[in-house]
Amino acid sequence: MKKWTKVFMLIFTLLIAAVTAGCGSSGDGEDKVTLTEIGIAVKPNKMVYGIGESFDPTGMSVSAFMSDGKGKTVTGWTTTVPDTNTAGTKVVTVSYTEDSITKTTTLN
Repeated sequence: MKKWTKVFMLIFTLLIAAVTAGCGSSGDGEDKVTLTEIGIAVKPNKMVYGIGESFDPTGMSVSAFMSDGKGKTVTGWTTTVPDTNTAGTKVVTVSYTEDSITKTTTLN
């Protein structure tokens, strides 16, 4: 009877090890959630500027979208500084980096 108990325990241990190995990350990054896109969730409070006024991003909210389909509001994004010394429509580029992946979007 002891022989069969040892065989059973060995098989059980191998089965648990095989199931456990298949449940976690494979170590090659396949299961890691990564940044795929960003977007402007809320535009800045001020969108119209006079000549020479500096761009002010106050009130702007940026969302990041991840490879698992989830989105989140993020901080730490940066913007380009548009030339406001001339009249006309300006484009502001917003960038966000997470885990060495940088995504950009524009604000018109």
